[in-house]
Amino acid sequence: MKKIILALILLSALLLIPTSALRNPAAVYCEALGYNYTIYSTPLGEVGKCVLPNGEAVNAWDFYTGRVALEYSYCTIKGYEAKHVETESCPNCLVCVLPNGTEVEVGELMNLRLEETVCGDGVCGIPENYSSCPQDCRSGSEDGYCDAVKDGICDPDCTKGEDADCAEVEETVTTIVTSTVAKKTPGFEAAEVAAAIAVLGALAVLRRF
Repeated sequence: MKKIILALILLSALLLIPTSALRNPAAVYCEALGYNYTIYSTPLGEVGKCVLPNGEAVNAWDFYTGRVALEYSYCTIKGYEAKHVETESCPNCLVCVLPNGTEVEVGELMNLRLEETVCGDGVCGIPENYSSCPQDCRSGSEDGYCDAVKDGICDPDCTKGEDADCAEVEETVTTIVTSTVAKKTPGFEAAEVAAAIAVLGALAVLRRF
């Protein structure tokens, strides 16, 4: 009898231990891009679809793995080449090809969190952003929301003209690079010129988003 009671106590304790539920990665990816994830009922059962900006609803899993709508993928939005791969390490994946040729799985590159997140847990996870949970998502962070707060940080989620800090950063970098090139001397290192041009190039890419 004592063993049964002890077993029941242990079982109750296990049931009370909090567990982290994992979200559907296709749904997380779709919503992280600002698109709508919707469940459709079909004769074969329920199917998750991602509604793209053009109104088209595509199979969410096919979208996440890069089989459809690559032009709306995270890779393309950020200016990277997007492609679907089937390899031993990644049998059904969408990868972004970085400027140096490195291929990174899109979920890894976006640092997608599949665990259910709670505001106040210290982690800025989907669907949190600076507006909905400033405790976890700091101003100027890449959280899918343009806060446009004048804090000296250029918010990567803002488009051109939305965040005054971005214009200030661009003006400062341009001034520095222009001044550096103007003062070029015969002994000026070519690497320094290349670095300055790279900074302007990276900034130009940032301003596209």
